[in-house]
Amino acid sequence: MKTFFIRHTKELNIDIKTFNKLMNENYIFIHFPYEHSKDEPHDSKSTNPDDYSFKNARDALKTLNALSKQGGYVCAEYYIKNGAIVGKIEAGTKIGRLKGKWGDSNPGRTAVLKRLKLRKVKHVSHDKYLMLSAGRPQRGTIKIWKNGGKWIEYVVNDKPIKVILENLSSTQQEVLCSEYLRNNPDTKILPKMESFLMPVGRTLKDIDIVGLSGKNEKIYVQVTYLDFNDPETQKKFDKLKKYLNGNAKAILFCNCERYDKVDGVIVYPLEMVFKNYSKSPQGKKWIREIFSLFK
Repeated sequence: MKTFFIRHTKELNIDIKTFNKLMNENYIFIHFPYEHSKDEPHDSKSTNPDDYSFKNARDALKTLNALSKQGGYVCAEYYIKNGAIVGKIEAGTKIGRLKGKWGDSNPGRTAVLKRLKLRKVKHVSHDKYLMLSAGRPQRGTIKIWKNGGKWIEYVVNDKPIKVILENLSSTQQEVLCSEYLRNNPDTKILPKMESFLMPVGRTLKDIDIVGLSGKNEKIYVQVTYLDFNDPETQKKFDKLKKYLNGNAKAILFCNCERYDKVDGVIVYPLEMVFKNYSKSPQGKKWIREIFSLFK
């Protein structure tokens, strides 16, 4: 099953009574009232994406329909609630409608909300959710959440989280590699990171980690769980090569059997990072904290 992320913000434009009713009854919901014009006097009841001219409405309804048909795990944020709510939508759950009221932008008007009922609901406290939420989709009302999938599934099903590399999100894998370089136990192969020049991940177009070594070398890093020969990995590899100027170092952490140096780029097994760092004092603390989030 796929995992979905949905945010319920003030932009829903509904009154607090309607909002609280849906939230307290464990619904996820969207409010896209207009099909073609904001001059329409009544909220649309349609759940067909093709009935809407606005792209954000079409995208949200396509995703809601996919969740309704296929089922999935869900992580939901509500702007008036700390942390998040996680749960499961069973496959074949029909999209329901609820009539409520608009908020201050259109007081008195009837609001039509499209909704799905969550099952196996759990609340994730704000301190634990802080660690998980770093990889959530940044834009859109409702989206498939590729990075957070396994963690949400484990929480919903009360399963213990296995301490293995594949259960780290891509964001956590980037942090793992940055910490490994900073506390580098393999200095014969890898440069030791002395300082970071930018925040880790989502900062630059081509790079996940950038910093300086103690020898004043710039270090450029890409991290992926994919195989080295995967087309997506090769795209990352080609981008890294552009940064090999002067004494700069370029590193690609990926799924490969052994360390190698290819066209000047250090290619290093991501699994080796996980295993080696797990043995170090700093790594043991980091791994323990990451995987104890939902115990």
